[in-house]
Amino acid sequence: MLTVGLTSLLVPPENVNALSEALVTLGNDSERRGTMANQARASLSRFNRERIVAQWEQLFASVVHR
Repeated sequence: MLTVGLTSLLVPPENVNALSEALVTLGNDSERRGTMANQARASLSRFNRERIVAQWEQLFASVVHR
């Protein structure tokens, strides 16, 4: 999942000027690029296969044990 402003930038569809501005903004701000990259990597842990499987298993177990 992307979080606009934290892990990504959002520009309107087919708006070349907005895309250009977003790319220039990131290109000129190495600290922001680094922060966004780090946040994106950190958010990946939520989508780890083992973690998701464990969550499904917990859900199924809670339904069975009702």
